[in-house]
Amino acid sequence: MNPNSAHIYYNWAKGLDSLHEIIKDKQILFESVSMYKKAREIDPKNINILNNLGIAIRELAIYGNEENIL
Repeated sequence: MNPNSAHIYYNWAKGLDSLHEIIKDKQILFESVSMYKKAREIDPKNINILNNLGIAIRELAIYGNEENIL
């Protein structure tokens, strides 16, 4: 793992952890995984996409719906 990308994996893990702890709706988790897969298809080497997605998932879990973070 690139040491410079450690924060990206941290944000992604924290986002998933927040979902697991806070959100009970399995559809949100499914949609998050779908977004992750799409991001990887668009540009698998662009770590910023994964970082931003991890942050968005974390905020989605905390605030409860997409409108609050857009």
